[in-house]
Amino acid sequence: MSHHDESAGMKPSYEGHDEWPSIPPATFHAIRDIDGKHCDGHNRLRVDFDQMAERMTLMQRSIDEHDTALMNVAKRTTDVSQLRFTPQVVVAIVAVCVSIVGGQYLSTIGIRDEQARTNAAVSTVNLKMDALKQHNEDATRLLDERSASMTEAIKEIKARAEMTDIKVNNLRETVLTNRR
Repeated sequence: MSHHDESAGMKPSYEGHDEWPSIPPATFHAIRDIDGKHCDGHNRLRVDFDQMAERMTLMQRSIDEHDTALMNVAKRTTDVSQLRFTPQVVVAIVAVCVSIVGGQYLSTIGIRDEQARTNAAVSTVNLKMDALKQHNEDATRLLDERSASMTEAIKEIKARAEMTDIKVNNLRETVLTNRR
């Protein structure tokens, strides 16, 4: 049915539904457009659904293949004595081990040197402290001896002073007695 037929006042065809009551052409076009969009959407949905079903089938096949492969791996026994490494793999393993050990050794060189210097400094400080302690003990002993020596000297001087006082007093008495 063409647009010209509808605008000429002819009754639109309902595509085999003549029993429908008269519908204005604008409403009929709106219904037909909605029906067309519905059919297009339904077709797109059907295509999407079919594609999704195909993807699900592919995914299920892939899962089944992986399950089969895993079961085959699980059934296999691994004999370590049958493992063979290529020379390149052996060199790579050795290189990794050497680089790890070398890196650890090189990273601790500074720490070991610093520790040796610290130990030497601590030993020097300990020696100096021991020497200072010995010096202080010697100085204390010397002061004690000097103090004892001075105490005795003071006692001697006091004793002499007393003797001198006694002699002076005796001499004074003698002189005074002789004068009388």
